[in-house]
Amino acid sequence: MGGPITRNSFLIRVSLDFFCLLIVFIPVPLFKFVATPYHRGFFCDDESLQHPYKTGTIHTAVVWTIGFGLTIFSIMVCEALLYQTKRKRNIPCKRYMVGGKVIHSYLWINYKFIGAFLFGAAVSQTTTDIAKYMVGRLRPHWFDVCKPDFTKLECIKDGIMQYIDADVCTGEDHELIREARLSFMSGHASLAFYCMLYFALYLQARMTWSGSRLLKYTLQVCALFLAYGTALSRISDYKHHWSDVLAGSIQGICVAIIAVFVFSDLFKKTAVRSISTETTELVRASDVNSVSDSFEAF
Repeated sequence: MGGPITRNSFLIRVSLDFFCLLIVFIPVPLFKFVATPYHRGFFCDDESLQHPYKTGTIHTAVVWTIGFGLTIFSIMVCEALLYQTKRKRNIPCKRYMVGGKVIHSYLWINYKFIGAFLFGAAVSQTTTDIAKYMVGRLRPHWFDVCKPDFTKLECIKDGIMQYIDADVCTGEDHELIREARLSFMSGHASLAFYCMLYFALYLQARMTWSGSRLLKYTLQVCALFLAYGTALSRISDYKHHWSDVLAGSIQGICVAIIAVFVFSDLFKKTAVRSISTETTELVRASDVNSVSDSFEAF
């Protein structure tokens, strides 16, 4: 329990972390290339499915690039500034030893915070995809993409509107038809809110620069505005129903909170373990907090 952590055990620990990340993320490509969405039917007079197909205002690649790029880049820059501030103030940096070799504290802290972020992102995306493929809700532009021949459908029988669950699509783009069955929940909304809320909470925990009272809050608000605008665009582009966007947003927010307060130790006031092949030193939480308060400004 209290013995030294060897090089082999450390490598096993890191490898296990990556393996766990892979397990949580691997359903995402499986759903994308292998799974078939639940085949949900429709009523011919459903006005919520009669909207035109439009190209999305915010492309998926943009959401991934900004969401992941901004958060990871900010963590790396912020931790670099914190490290430089410690050096300028001659505050000793915590040493992490493995097999007699020093692991730079900057690399270790990035590993912890970025690793927790990526694990949470995988959880959020997998949760979204499970809902998409299990529910199979039709997008608002379903009729425009499916192009059912209503003249051949028995929409009304004995004066009662009938539920059409047969494969009646005449559209030629089968990939669009498949995507049109994945309305619930909004992946754009869940990913945007997850990334931007994690970013905002990270700044709350690590950015304590006193040069401007409002800078941190401005960055946080702008990040949340990006997520908010992304979510609303999915409604105006007729990609999702409003309830799909609401569900995706709530899911992204919940997973971000879990990632910050459970997966990471951004707000934890617990003792920190120093990794060494010879000794394992426990530092009191009060000492860590006092040191942290003195250098977490940039």
